[in-house]
Amino acid sequence: MLARLPRFSFSATACSLFFLIQLSSGQPGDSKYRVCKSAWEDHAGNCGGNKVSERAKTGTSQSEPQNVATCLREDIAEKASPCKNQSSTPNILVVVLDDVGWAGLKGYNNGASGNQYAHTPNFDAAVAEGIRLKNLYVQPMCSPTRAAMLTGRYPHRYGAQTFVQRPYQSTFLPQDETTLADKLLAAGYSTALVGKWHLGYGRKKYTPTSRGFQRFFGSYEVGGDHYNHTVGPNTHALGQLFTLPEGVQQTLDLHRESSITGREEDRVHEFVTTERGVYSSHMLSREAAKEINRAATLPHQPLFLYLAYTTIHTPLEVDRRYIDMNAHMEGSHEIRVNAGMMSAMDEGFGIVVNALKTNEMWDDTVILLFSDNGALVYQGASNYPLRGMKMGPFEGGIRSVAMITGGHPDVRRAAGSESRAMLHAVDIHTIVLHLAGADPNYSNAQYPPKNLDAMSGAALWKSIVGDENASPRTEFIVLLDELGQFPSLLRTSNYVLLGKCSAIRSGKYKLIVGRPGRDDWFPTDPGKCFQSLVHEGAIFDVPNDHKDCIRGDFNYEHALAKDKRGLPVKEVWLFDIENDPEERHDLSSSHPEIVTRLKGRLAFEHANSVPSLPDRWDSLVGMMRGIFHQPNPGGGYEAGLTTWQEPDHLRKVGFFRRAWHWIRISTLSTASKLAGIAQTHETQADSIENGDNFDHNEMEKMDEAMRLALGLEHHESIPKEEMLKLIRKLSALEASLMSFRAKM
Repeated sequence: MLARLPRFSFSATACSLFFLIQLSSGQPGDSKYRVCKSAWEDHAGNCGGNKVSERAKTGTSQSEPQNVATCLREDIAEKASPCKNQSSTPNILVVVLDDVGWAGLKGYNNGASGNQYAHTPNFDAAVAEGIRLKNLYVQPMCSPTRAAMLTGRYPHRYGAQTFVQRPYQSTFLPQDETTLADKLLAAGYSTALVGKWHLGYGRKKYTPTSRGFQRFFGSYEVGGDHYNHTVGPNTHALGQLFTLPEGVQQTLDLHRESSITGREEDRVHEFVTTERGVYSSHMLSREAAKEINRAATLPHQPLFLYLAYTTIHTPLEVDRRYIDMNAHMEGSHEIRVNAGMMSAMDEGFGIVVNALKTNEMWDDTVILLFSDNGALVYQGASNYPLRGMKMGPFEGGIRSVAMITGGHPDVRRAAGSESRAMLHAVDIHTIVLHLAGADPNYSNAQYPPKNLDAMSGAALWKSIVGDENASPRTEFIVLLDELGQFPSLLRTSNYVLLGKCSAIRSGKYKLIVGRPGRDDWFPTDPGKCFQSLVHEGAIFDVPNDHKDCIRGDFNYEHALAKDKRGLPVKEVWLFDIENDPEERHDLSSSHPEIVTRLKGRLAFEHANSVPSLPDRWDSLVGMMRGIFHQPNPGGGYEAGLTTWQEPDHLRKVGFFRRAWHWIRISTLSTASKLAGIAQTHETQADSIENGDNFDHNEMEKMDEAMRLALGLEHHESIPKEEMLKLIRKLSALEASLMSFRAKM
C-alpha cells in the first residue's frame, strides 16, 4: 500500500496512516487525530481539492471520522499523483461489446447488408461524433481478447491462447501479468470494472479487485442468463458443471467487489441478489452511470472505467419492445431477437453517454469501443460479407467493429473520420496508457517488467487522429493454438469447431495453418443455411444447399474420414487481405515463398510461447461437478459462484474425499496397478473431511465430467498416464490444503 501513496511530505503520509488507524478505533478526540486532520487538510488544500476540510467541517463531530475516512481512502490510497490536473489526464472508458459481428453496426461493411441493421441510434451518434476504426483485430474468442487488451501482450505469452477461460481453470491471466488497471491505478486513476470478467476466479487473487480494479460489479463467468444472472444448463456452454447433487440447476453469478489498493489484501466481496428480473445491459449501464456520477465528485482524479457488456452473447433473451424496434429486419425470428439485444445495449450505452454529459465530463473523456470477437451466426448475428465466424481465424471471427468517441479535443478534431490504421487488441493497452500519461513499463512490485507486444501508444494515437494514417503496426499474431478443441468434441462436431491452428497477418498477407473450423460465407440471414437457429449452443450441421450459403474449401465434414483413410486434408491458406478482405482467393499455391516465410514466423512464435494452460487437461479439481458454489447467497438463490479453489472452500465441499473415492473406484474397476496409491489416500482424506456415501449415479456423473475434460468419448477408458497425472495433481492440492490449515 505504501507504494501507492501520493507523493507528499513524510509527516502528512505518517499522519494519514495514523488517521486511518484512529478512525478504525473510533478515537476522533485524540490530539494526534486533530494534528493529523489538520496536516491532511493542508495537503488537500495544496491540491486544490480541500475535500476533507469542506466535508468534515460541515458534519457533526460524530460523523466526522466517517467523512474524513472517505476522503482519505479516495485521496491517499486511490491516487498516486493527487495534484494531477484532469484536463491533461482524461477520463477513459473502454467499452467491450460481446459477440457483435462485422455487420452488427452500420458503417462497417459499407452498407452491404441493406436494411438489415439493428436500431442503434446511440452507437450511430457516437461514431458520428468520433472515429470509426476499420482495421482493428481481436482474438477469435473473448477471454484471449480481454487478456490481450489488459496486458498488452499476446495470449500465447502466458498460456491463454486456447479457447476461453473455463470453469475448471482457476485463472486465464497468471498473477505475474501486470494489468492495464494496475498501471492506471499507479498513475493516479480511479479504476472500475462493470460487466464481464471471464479471466478466472478460482482464487481470490485472480478476481478483478486483486488485479488493479478498485471496484467491480458484474459476472465472473461468460454472463449467463440476462435476467436472473445465473449460469447452468441452457445459460452456459458447460452449464452442467454448475449443477448440484441437490438438484440445483442454476448458480448466481453476480458480484460486487471493492478494494482500496486494487489488491487481495483488502478485497471485500458480496453477492448481488437484488437484480433478479433486471436485464443485463440495463443493469450494467446503470452501474456504469453510478461510477461516472461518483467520479464527478472527485474532480482531481480521472476515471478509468472498463465497461464489458454481456450482450449479444447467448442465451438469446430480450424484452419484446426491443424486438419490435427491429421489425424492419427480414428473415429468421432469431435475427430480430438478436437485433433487439443490440437495441437494448444501445439504449444502455446512451445512459452512459448521458451521465458523462450531465456531469460535464464529456469534454474530458475518451471512449474506446470494440467487440471482443466476431459474431456467432448460429444465433442470428452477422459478419456479412466476411468469411467465417467467432471461434475461427478468418476475418469474420477476428475483425472487430470499433470506434473512438468522446469529447476529448483530439477526438473532436477528427470527428466523423474513418481510420484504416492496422491495430490489434494489445494496442488498446498502450493507446490508453498514452492518453493517461502512464508508464507502459510499470509492473507490480514483486514481478519484473515484461516486454509488450503493443506498439507505441503515441505513434498509434497519431496514426488514428493525426494527418498520417500509417500505423506503426505491420504484423500481428492472429492465433497460436497448439491444442484446439477437445478431440472427442472435434469429431462429434464434424470439425466445425477450431482445432490445432495458427495464423499470422504480415503486411497485406494473412497465413492460416491447421484446422480452422467452419470457413463458410453466410448471408445476412443465416437462417437460410440451417434448419433452425439456436438461442444457446452451437450447430454442427453442414449448411443447406442454398445460393446464399457459400461453402469454404476446408470441407470440414470430410476431415475425419480423410484422416482415417490417410488422405490429405487442406491445412494451408494465404490471402491478400488488402485486396481480398472476404478471403475468396487462396494464394498459397501461387506464392509458396510467402507461405514459407510466414510459416517460419509462426514456428518462431511457437518456440517462444508458453504452453496452453497446463491445468486444462489434468485438473481433477475442475471436473468435479458442483464444487463451484457457495450455498444460499441470499435473495432466494440456492447457490452462488465463488472462489472455488481456495483451500477452505475445497474442505467445506468435501472435495478431496470425493476425489479420492472416485480415483479408487475408477482404478479398481480397470484393474489398474494405481489402486494401491489411491487406497492410501482414502484414509488420509477421511481424517481431513467429512463426506457422504457415493451412489452409482454420482460416480457416473464424475466419469462423464472427467472424460469431457480429457477429450475422451463415452466408451473410452481413462489412460493410465492420465490417471497418474490426476493423482499427482490431487496430491499437490491436498498438500496445499494441509499447509493452509496448519497456518490457521
